[in-house]
Amino acid sequence: MLLIAFEEVKGLDPSYHSLYLYLARAYEHEEMLDDAYNTVVEGIKQDEFNKDLYLYGGKLALKLGDEQKAEEQFREALAIDPEFTEAVLLLNKLFLTQDRFEDVLELIEMMDKLEIEEPQLHWDAAKAFHGIEKYSEALNKYQLAYTFFKELPDFLYDYGYFLLEEGKERDAAEIFNMLLQTDPSNEEYIEILQRLMDNE
Repeated sequence: MLLIAFEEVKGLDPSYHSLYLYLARAYEHEEMLDDAYNTVVEGIKQDEFNKDLYLYGGKLALKLGDEQKAEEQFREALAIDPEFTEAVLLLNKLFLTQDRFEDVLELIEMMDKLEIEEPQLHWDAAKAFHGIEKYSEALNKYQLAYTFFKELPDFLYDYGYFLLEEGKERDAAEIFNMLLQTDPSNEEYIEILQRLMDNE
């Protein structure tokens, strides 16, 4: 079993820092999340500049329900590598669930300064601007994100409801028609489209 093999290697040479990520993953695979997280912490003591360990630690902290630890780990990963897009995206996701819209926009601004191209950041920014009621900025970001995510139902759902709230009924109808094509028997989409037709 992989877990036992990794544990044996660690027993022989605890300073073998490449091992910790694999050992933590083996623990996670066995659903031993606390052991996995503690292994990451041990690994960081051996190799404090390993951004992948911090990132993985953040993911495990989220699984363990500790959002504060997760944020700390993701921020440490970014401190090591400010261009670490995966850490930014995970932090944004966390901040959006906490309604910390200004924090999302701050991270995106940092990425813009570094000229990092990542389509998900447009979508994140759209949600954040919507959250702080800057609707024209939100619309602009939704339109940018649409280019990349127009075939993704989750995005279309988000965008469609934003357009509805903004009273852009014709545009919303177009989006919900696209959603209906992906899920023709969806009563929610049918009802929205019917209501929009009645308003015409």
